[in-house]
Parts: sequence; C-alpha cells; structure tokens
Amino acid sequence: MQLRSYAAILMKRGWLVVLMALAGLLGAVALTRVQVPIYRSSIRLLVVPARYELGVSLAGKNLLGQLSLELQSPNLAEEVSQGLRLDVPALALLGHTRVSNEEDKYVINLSVDNPDPERAQTIASAWARAFVDRYNARSLEVDRRDRVDVEIYDKATPAELNRPKLLMNVVVGTLGGLLLGIFLVFGLEYLDDTLKAPEDVERYVGLTTLGAIPLAVEKD
Repeated sequence: MQLRSYAAILMKRGWLVVLMALAGLLGAVALTRVQVPIYRSSIRLLVVPARYELGVSLAGKNLLGQLSLELQSPNLAEEVSQGLRLDVPALALLGHTRVSNEEDKYVINLSVDNPDPERAQTIASAWARAFVDRYNARSLEVDRRDRVDVEIYDKATPAELNRPKLLMNVVVGTLGGLLLGIFLVFGLEYLDDTLKAPEDVERYVGLTTLGAIPLAVEKD
C-alpha cells in the first residue's frame, strides 16, 4: 500500500481519529480532577568534613551513601511520626519520602510528599532535624580532626504541587487517544473486504477490469 493510500484511509475516517484524541483529552482532564493533589517539600543536608584533605574528603563522599540509607531507616521514620503525632506507620511514611545525593557538593536531598502542603514542609523539617541530631550525637566520640559532621543547609522549601500535573496528563491522554484512533482506522480498513474501486479488483482478484456500471441517479 502506497503512502497516498494511507493518507486516503486517514482522510476517510479522520473523524474517528479526532474523536479518540478528544476522548483522550477529556479523560485526562477528568482523571486529573478526581486525583488527590500531592505536594512536595524538599530540604538539603550538608556533609561537612572537619578538613578538606584527600583522606577525610573521600571519607565524606563515601559516607553519603550510608547516610542516605540511614535517612530512610524505619526507626527514624517512627521517631518522626511519633514526634509529630502523625499516627502514620513508619513504612507508610517512608513511602512518601525521596532521598538523593550530590556527591560533588557533599549534599543530601530529602523530599517529602503529602496531600497537605504545610504538613509536607513540617515533616521534611522534623525529619532532617531528627537525623542530624541523631548522627551528630553519635559522632561526638570521633576525634574532631577526623570528624564528618552533617548539618541542615537551608530550611525546607514551601511545598509545591507534585502531582497530578494537568498539562502532562493532557498531552499523554491526547497522544494516546490519537494513536488509538489511528489503530482503529487501519483496523477497520483491514476488516473491510469490500471492493470500492477498479484498482481493488485488480489487486485482490487478479482480473483486469473491462468496464464499470455507473451509479444510477434518479431524476425528478
């Protein structure tokens, strides 16, 4: 089938493609409306070596991975939950946190998601404070010259809407509907085995068309 044939098929049933794209768009908008908004607040922790010599600096970078794991420990989550009286299980609270590292900056990023923007910011601040206090208390036994401290770099950011994102949902829904519409158009064309033009007779039957009976039009 030539490219011109594909274009003709799409033109013939283009209404179906448009209809499916519109349905995808409206479905995405409706889905976004019914979803519970989730807000995200982030806070940064700074890992500070006592001195920036090669050995101590490498120890600080190597420590980032371990600190990230400790930052996501169920015990710490339970401490935060009880301290804020959240009445939320530790594992459930952990499911709404994200931790990432910036090794070149000695920074650990902690993000907290929550339907309440103020609560998301409060949890992020309390989580970071609890972790810093716990770690630095444990580090007091280490020689000051070899110590790697952790401190809160800045305050938790005001929570911003993380999901749902209307624009992204609309784009995905519309493209999905568009592709589905195109699939349906060619599917219907494949299932349609009627002969519509002399070329179809030659293509599918293998016979040469000798003539055609014109469509009769009744006159008043």
